[in-house]
Amino acid sequence: MGRLFREQKETIKAEGGRLVTRMVAQDPDASPDDPEVQAAIGEYYAYLNHYFYTCDLDFLRQLADGWVADPRFAINYERIREGGAAFVREAVHIYCDRNGENCISDRPGSAAYSPAAPDPRRFPGLPRPVGGAHTRPS
Repeated sequence: MGRLFREQKETIKAEGGRLVTRMVAQDPDASPDDPEVQAAIGEYYAYLNHYFYTCDLDFLRQLADGWVADPRFAINYERIREGGAAFVREAVHIYCDRNGENCISDRPGSAAYSPAAPDPRRFPGLPRPVGGAHTRPS
């Protein structure tokens, strides 16, 4: 059981790393509103909601602000690309602005709330977390 849990944890962590790399866009010509960057932000949003805690778009925006404000988080993005933290913050803000009308239905407790599950081909055999999931207080 412990080994399986560690393997699942490593798989989830690796997927997060791949998404972060896509969000930062190593291509120096990419812009924060690039379709691939925006798709990665959307997948990361679903990833957070699926594996860690329930968050709405307002909370995602605040997370992105924190990734720039706190050097302990910023370094993760700066390692990929100089200015990476600010790039991702701008990309997340664009994503939230574009999807803002859906923000209310994204909130837990809403009848329309249904976080997208990650592609099962990327996580074969991983169960969806049940109970104990971290949620942001209302």
